[in-house]
This record gives sequence, C-alpha cells and structure tokens, in this order.
Amino acid sequence: MSPNSSSVTIAEQEKNGEAISFLGKTFFRPEDDSTSFLQKDSLLQEANTIYQTDTNDLNSIIWYGRRLASMYRFRDAITIFSAGIIIHPEAPELYRHRGQLYIITRNLNAAIHDLSKAASLSMTRTIEIEPDAIPNKLDLPLTNLRFNIYYYLGLAWYLKGDDKKAIDAFSSCGPFAVNPDLSVIETYWLYLSFQRMGDKDSAVSLLSTVDPNDEIIENDAYLRTLLMHNASLDVVDLNGIIADSITNPIELYGIANWYTWRNRTAEASIFRYKILSSTDWTNIGYIAAEADSSRLLVQ
Repeated sequence: MSPNSSSVTIAEQEKNGEAISFLGKTFFRPEDDSTSFLQKDSLLQEANTIYQTDTNDLNSIIWYGRRLASMYRFRDAITIFSAGIIIHPEAPELYRHRGQLYIITRNLNAAIHDLSKAASLSMTRTIEIEPDAIPNKLDLPLTNLRFNIYYYLGLAWYLKGDDKKAIDAFSSCGPFAVNPDLSVIETYWLYLSFQRMGDKDSAVSLLSTVDPNDEIIENDAYLRTLLMHNASLDVVDLNGIIADSITNPIELYGIANWYTWRNRTAEASIFRYKILSSTDWTNIGYIAAEADSSRLLVQ
C-alpha cells in the first residue's frame, strides 16, 4: 500500500518517530502552524491523486515523495522514492531526493551511496532547475539538479568527518552555483571543511571572495556567518547582545566552529548546546552540530 494521508503508517510513525539522532535521540515530526499544515496537506492530496493515476510516471513519483517529505513524513517519502528507483533505476533525481532524506534521517552511508549514484547518472545532464516544494518570497527557484547532488554529497561526507571528500564534492558544485544563493552555500561549507582539515590558507582565501553586497534571496544566514568570520569573531560576547540575538542554526554552528578552531572548547560547547536545544532537527546546522557532538563523545 502506498503512503497517503489516511494510512495507518501515520500513527505508527508518530509513535516511533522519523529518525534516530547520532546521539540516540528519537525525533518526531515537527508541527507546522495550521495555515502551513493545511497548505502542505492540500498539495500532498493533489500529488497523491496524480500519483495514483500512474504510479510509474517519474514526475509523479518525484512530487509525491517531495510532498510527503514537506509534511515531515520522511520514511514514507523514502518508500516512494525506493519504489520509483525500481521502475526508473537510471533516474538521478530519485537518488538525489532519497539521498537528501537519508541525511535528514541520519543514514549517512546510504546517503553517500545514493548521491554518488546520482552524480554518476547525471554526468551528461546540463543545468536543470529544480522547482521548490515551498516557493521562496520571490517565487523564484534557485537550485538545480547537479548542484544539489554534489551539495548533499558534500554534506554527507562532512557529517561523516571526511573533510577531503567533502571538499571534493563541494568543489564540484562550482560550475552549477549559478547565483549568489548557491555560491554562498558552497563557500560556507568549503570554508568550514578547509578550516577543520587545517588548511587555513585555503579557508582564508575563500573568505576573500565573499561579497557583502551580493543579493541573497534565501541563504542570508550563510552570508552573515562568512562576513562575521571575515571580520573576526573576537567581537562576539557570549553574554552580550550579539550572541543572545542569534538563533539561526547555521550562524550558531559557524560561531561554534570559530571557537573550536581556537581550542576554546567551553564556548564551542555552549553554542552547540544552544543549537541542539532547539526543535529544528531537520536543519543542516542542527545535524552538523549533532554529528560533531557525537564524534566528541567517542574521542
């Protein structure tokens, strides 16, 4: 039986959770406000109706899976993408989307397998815009298939702690970073990877390419973080208004790393704790802080 809004799997997964964290915590579906929930549920019902008319159609499979994921039904979405891969084993889109969900659900080895497969299958593909599941403020899709494949592959390797492979994957994003929003994401993760690997020269060189005047539509937290690093985070006061006013996991994670690189472990722990005290467990900043904390426990 395919997942749908009345499926018995809803109750089961609400009970069992959608993911287990790297620290052993069970994650349950976040709650949207009523307006967002109704909007997403309506889109899910529409996607399900289209999917049921032809469960073999690639586009219908992609959008049904994406609509399930937008409702935080990640396991159901993985089931749909997995069924689609049986029908369309050469479609990189299915591996790309399932790979992203494997990252969210903390299955990094499966994510690396899928995203590496997607990269191989998409080698002859050009830049193909990926429509947003939830449009941004300008209703302007910014990402494309090949950027997303390499970006999520880089994230999976980064979360595994393999900075060399993360750098290789993030660097492969370059030809497909066709707007400032994508460039600033690539730069952020490359910068963190170089710093963590100890290649400070390459990290500093990257900062010199950051333009504070870039017109950013979605990813302003990445730009703010890089600009903070460029200006030196010595100005950050743990008890001051700057630290207290920052809530975005991406910015908090960047600050935590700044302290980590300077062996100021107590301050780094404070910022990681602030991230992990939130409920935003699907955010990549949260996932990265969680992965770092997990590695620290076994050192």
